[in-house]
Amino acid sequence: MRFKILFLPVFLYTLISQGQTGKNTLLQAYQAKSSQKLQQFFDMWLKEATIKTDSNAIRLNDTLNNLYGILNTVYKPPTSGTKYILMQPELKYNIVDNLNKDTLLKRAIYSMFKKNADSVYALALSKPGAYDNLAEDNGLAFYTILKYGSIRISTQNLKYKEKTVLPLTNDYFSVLTSFVPYTYNTAEQFAERNKRLIFLLNDIQFCYGDNGTIRIGNPPYGISVTVDAQFQNAVVEYRECNNGVQARLSKTNNGWVVIESHITWIY
Repeated sequence: MRFKILFLPVFLYTLISQGQTGKNTLLQAYQAKSSQKLQQFFDMWLKEATIKTDSNAIRLNDTLNNLYGILNTVYKPPTSGTKYILMQPELKYNIVDNLNKDTLLKRAIYSMFKKNADSVYALALSKPGAYDNLAEDNGLAFYTILKYGSIRISTQNLKYKEKTVLPLTNDYFSVLTSFVPYTYNTAEQFAERNKRLIFLLNDIQFCYGDNGTIRIGNPPYGISVTVDAQFQNAVVEYRECNNGVQARLSKTNNGWVVIESHITWIY
């Protein structure tokens, strides 16, 4: 018990210390307008990321092999002039008993029914039988989740090798959003934020939203996977800059391929 009591403060101090170090290094680099200090910030980030992700690069079992196969199929960040690609650190997944186009259609109808009944009826008329036995009380009733969880993404298992991938952990997300705020309140804050964005322009990419807001990271991000227990069909949902995307994948002799994809929402 005594060990646990001592360990928790030390662990929390380590996390806070790492975040504060990164924050100070980035701010010092900006204030000095020093590309060398800025490189030190990214080197520190990469070193921490390498230690964490390399330790997760274990021999892949069937589940992990398929999850990485699906991830590598959809993870194609757009080419940009930046040095680094910021990627989500973990991949959430569901393994379900049954996943095919029919179950997905029924889920889509259910989702639309909650928002716009007219759209449901129009879709039901165009797809005879699709509206039958719609479970209005549970949008997940069309399949049973057998297992769910998340894996820490190892960059060693990514096929994307064009640029250095940095996991956008909570610590570094906090560092960057503190340095470059999501939004602004005054013209002075807007001008200062733009100076900071320009300072980072060659290294990382930002996504611009409405009303001058920004988002940190490279699309696609927020990737989540739902796959059937036979590892033959999968649905991947992710976010691009200002919209959500759902892609349906199927496994072939040559690996996973995208069958279709569509935008699910626009911000």
